[in-house]
Amino acid sequence: NQLDDPSIEFFPEIQFASGSIINGKKEAFVSQYSNFQTIDWLKEKSLSRLRSLYYSDLFKYSNLFIKLKILFERYSLIILLFLIGGVGALTALIVSLGVNFLSDLKEGICRTNILYNRHDCCWQSTYDQSKCESWNTWSEVIKYSQNSNSSFVIDFIMYTIISVIM
Repeated sequence: NQLDDPSIEFFPEIQFASGSIINGKKEAFVSQYSNFQTIDWLKEKSLSRLRSLYYSDLFKYSNLFIKLKILFERYSLIILLFLIGGVGALTALIVSLGVNFLSDLKEGICRTNILYNRHDCCWQSTYDQSKCESWNTWSEVIKYSQNSNSSFVIDFIMYTIISVIM
């Protein structure tokens, strides 16, 4: 008989992963293993089936609050995986946008919107091969002449300083 197994403990309430209690009148089956003891997969499967049957009966005849707790317990792993995926996607988005912006910041800034990288600032000139008036190199920001050697030196110094800071 499964209930005579000494490794099965009886608890007066069901403990969820979140630490909340479902019902004080039913008993849950929880198996425990000592150190260096292997997992009995058949016993775990049968206990999982018993828990599943108990939850389904409890779900049918319980109030809304207990049903929500059961649904949260059942789908908490899926919810956690979606949250981790969303945080990972948001992190990738921030890194991607940040790399584009910071790599172009070394060469200059956009006059119309300081948060634009060169491609976003000059999207029109990318297609018609015209000079972008909105993008300013650092020598243009400091008001040096555009074709002199000093403008190249200013651009190089700013490129080096911003690269070291990053």
